Amino acid sequence: MSVRRTQDSREDITGRFIPNECSLPIIILLVVLGLSVSILCLTFQITIIFQNLLYLPIIIVATCYPRKSLVFCGALSAAYLALMIFIPRDRGLIPLALIRIVIFFAVSEVVAYLTRKRTEAERALVVERNNLDRIVGEQTNLLARDLEESKRVERAYRDTSESLELLISSSAAPIAVWNSDYYLTRVNRSFELVTGRAADDLIGRNIRTLSPPQFRRLFAERMESVELDLLHGDGSVRHTLWHSSPIPTAGAGQGGAIAYVQDITRLKHLEERCRRLQAELDSASGASGSSGDPDLLQETFRWK
Repeated sequence: MSVRRTQDSREDITGRFIPNECSLPIIILLVVLGLSVSILCLTFQITIIFQNLLYLPIIIVATCYPRKSLVFCGALSAAYLALMIFIPRDRGLIPLALIRIVIFFAVSEVVAYLTRKRTEAERALVVERNNLDRIVGEQTNLLARDLEESKRVERAYRDTSESLELLISSSAAPIAVWNSDYYLTRVNRSFELVTGRAADDLIGRNIRTLSPPQFRRLFAERMESVELDLLHGDGSVRHTLWHSSPIPTAGAGQGGAIAYVQDITRLKHLEERCRRLQAELDSASGASGSSGDPDLLQETFRWK
């Protein structure tokens, strides 16, 4: 339980006052001192000044025991009135004593009221502090969980990136990765051989510049599976087959793509050669009046 300390008392969160060990002896000492001085002064017919000593215990009780201040003030006022009646035996002093008693009660109530207000304010502060501590604790735990989750995601991303880097670098097939703006971000050694360019020259280059101008639009239209002519570093043109897959992002779009490239230049040359041979066979068959016998075509193809 939270405890609030004041100069003369302690107070828990419920507003109940717990007096310090020294507060009660001080009150008793001041009461005895005040009444003793009052008796002494009244004995010598001194009727002023001494009453002010009684304010001290009244104020302390109203501060330490606000709920009992009226009872204490009434008892002290009764003792003061009895002294004023029986010691000087001057009835003219009684109205002045009654006025003084009213002042005693007024001071006691004002101090008790201010003490209660202070108690309410301190109790509200304690509640707000506890709420703030609770909120700070919850937010701290939430931040700790978020930080741990971020670290876990970072570790997973780092492991994935390392695995992808190892896969790309060790792959015998040409592989290229580019971002959403078509700038190359990663290539492997096989891709360098296909393009005839070093990785330092490829990274940061727009991938569209690797193809002749008439084919560059294909990079923007479709890249799932497409044949493209690739400009080699030595000035020649390589026929390639691209198989790409988009790299998803957290948003609705994509963060780029990764492509597996096949060099089909030799295959294209073979296809062209086959087409020429087929044309020659068709010409030879027409000139000889052949009906296109398959055995004859195969024989001619073999000799060609």
